Amino acid sequence: MQTDLAYDLRGIKSGRFNIMQTAPRVLIIDQDANDRRYAAETIAEWGYETAQSTGFDEGLTRCRQFRPNLILCEFCIADTNGFSFIRRLRSRGLRTPVVLQSSESSIDLAIEAVHRRGAYWMLQKPLVSLELRRLFARLQDEGKATSAAAAEVSKPQFHFGASEEMLRIRQTVERVSATRAGIMISGESGTGKDVLAQTIHKLSQRPGRFVAINSAGLPEGLIESELFGYRRGTFTGAAEDHIGLVEQANEGTLFLDEIGEMPLTAQAKLLRVLEDSRVQPLGGALTDELDFRLISATNRDLRESIRDGGFRNDLFHRLNVIPIHLPPLRARKEDIPALADSLCRLLGEEYGHPAFRVGQHAMELLIRHAWPGNVRELRNVLERAMILSDGQVAMPAHLPPLLQSALRGYSPSLQRTEVEANRITIPFPTSVRSAEESIILATMALTKDDRRETARITGLCVKTIHARLKSYRQRPKETEEAPPAAEPPPDDGDSE
Repeated sequence: MQTDLAYDLRGIKSGRFNIMQTAPRVLIIDQDANDRRYAAETIAEWGYETAQSTGFDEGLTRCRQFRPNLILCEFCIADTNGFSFIRRLRSRGLRTPVVLQSSESSIDLAIEAVHRRGAYWMLQKPLVSLELRRLFARLQDEGKATSAAAAEVSKPQFHFGASEEMLRIRQTVERVSATRAGIMISGESGTGKDVLAQTIHKLSQRPGRFVAINSAGLPEGLIESELFGYRRGTFTGAAEDHIGLVEQANEGTLFLDEIGEMPLTAQAKLLRVLEDSRVQPLGGALTDELDFRLISATNRDLRESIRDGGFRNDLFHRLNVIPIHLPPLRARKEDIPALADSLCRLLGEEYGHPAFRVGQHAMELLIRHAWPGNVRELRNVLERAMILSDGQVAMPAHLPPLLQSALRGYSPSLQRTEVEANRITIPFPTSVRSAEESIILATMALTKDDRRETARITGLCVKTIHARLKSYRQRPKETEEAPPAAEPPPDDGDSE
């Protein structure tokens, strides 16, 4: 294989693995003792820690013990090749990048290895120190970029808000994130239980993955095999070993959403896993001791399920070490403005509209709404508004009709008008009366209810302004959800 091939396909696999960062460890798998020793000595001179294996089976064992950042692997050992090794490695949930070495100088083989078989790269044997050094330098550069991106992504995404109850929840999360204590998050659907679980995982700085499963989303017959895994040949269709989600969460966090929907048989096995910290896959032996953090979530009252016989009492107490209840959005409306701003930033990044925000009158409607769908519903409403507003400012006209109805009989023009940078926007088509009403009310807001100044700006007499304001207030009686504005005091001079 020619050296310049490494630069024709550069970067194809970047970002898929945890590439080498600080204090990298390299596992060398090679059946030739001289080749292993040369590679180990060369790599050690560059400050990397190394370990050696003579074959693929031993290499898989060393992966669990040594936890390498990179595997340098001979392509053919005995009657097995590196493609099979990569497949076995991935089936165990390990994403370690693998660099294959082969004495066969074939571009087709290299392309297959990188594009189709999951290898990070392929080098020609015997190893050339300069080529290997360049590969390691590129790995480190990509590792720095990945670390920077990961640092940005790892910032907590859950918006706690400033309400008293949410501040208490934030203090609890900050206190317990670094521990292994089980956490049970309860709350209505849409309150952000899954986002809070991810935030706790990120704050914990555990090196493993965040692995999630919805207990209500799988048939009863599949949930055990997904959680605990199975071995090849255990049942029809089990063509190869499957690593369960519990084992995949080793050194990370396992999130069990809708835990109240888990079948009783799976509950019993989960309790055994929590007691022993080991998993027994279907048709297999017990694994080594695992280290994972369990977070569960439910929108049901599990104590009632315990009374009804649908949930195990002993499992509940194992899961409910740190209970966190997320209040519904309607119970913390003071958090809506900041939460809406946060969601606008996220939606703006997703859709390419970083300046998207909620206008003043639209925000009033958001605060008045009851939000039966909680934060999920708020996000959907803002996404709709951003699309309808072309990603600029969310106005009342961009909100669903149910939210707009809160303004009926209160100030209808506010549904159709938004004041922005000393200008107002009036949707077209509209009636002259509605346009006049929008202009007068917007000018009154600008002048802080000074009718004389409003008359001067609009070119109307003070009597006309007074009559118009009176007519606006004589619309059908306002609802409790949208109380009328206070009537301005009478003006002693009603003439110009």
